Amino acid sequence: MTKCKLLEKLPNNILGLQDIKITEENAQDVVQHILYLLPDATLHVEELEIIASKISDIVELADVSVTLAETVLSILDYIVLQEIEDENFRKITSSILKMAEEMGYKVTYTDRNMSVITTSLALLVLRPDPSLFGGLAFGITSYNRSVDLKISVQENPFKKALASVFLPKSLKNYLGIEYSDPDKHSKIQFKFFGTTSLFVDDSLTMERLNTYVVSASIENASIQNLNEPVTVTLHHKDQNRGYGYGIAQCCIYTNKKTLPKKKAEMQ
Repeated sequence: MTKCKLLEKLPNNILGLQDIKITEENAQDVVQHILYLLPDATLHVEELEIIASKISDIVELADVSVTLAETVLSILDYIVLQEIEDENFRKITSSILKMAEEMGYKVTYTDRNMSVITTSLALLVLRPDPSLFGGLAFGITSYNRSVDLKISVQENPFKKALASVFLPKSLKNYLGIEYSDPDKHSKIQFKFFGTTSLFVDDSLTMERLNTYVVSASIENASIQNLNEPVTVTLHHKDQNRGYGYGIAQCCIYTNKKTLPKKKAEMQ
């Protein structure tokens, strides 16, 4: 991590930021300051709550620049890489994930797509032309414990990727196909998490998450009863050797519970 110059008008510790009000004018300075302070922080629950509060305030801004989004994700990247084993930390993970989702849709950019890649997190936002949408796949082609994270997008499902999501052609009806104005077309957001500390479920003592985590969503859309499947492919980080290692199962993260009791069997 490259350290920047300490900002004179801001406190020299995270707890001191509690009463700092986030505005469009100071948002970048504040998050850059948090990033500077992180290596010396304890990351106890009080500090984490303040960091989450400041990020929440940023998400409420009218516009979020790509640079601001990059800095916020760098903060989250640093935190998740610490793999904090604390029940209080896990109480705020749902809000952290929700804020990351909302921020992704608020980022302002001029092209049809935008991506932010840190050492262990990736965010990709696209605004495809619904009339040309024939399916879309997001995949992680390279990653090795915070090193060499590479993402890729293509029209067909990935045959080889560490983790991937394929969205079928039938989703074009949720992308604002009725609008001719490209700015009214809905965005698609993909995310990748190279560490799983945000998805730990303390109620599961005999199971562990053995893959990376990927997600996909469409802006302002609630999708049900598709006539084509959304395909998620995940490779085990550690090979399942059968007897004595348990049965591999798929799991879906929700804001209410990380690993639902009802799970689909791994294909």
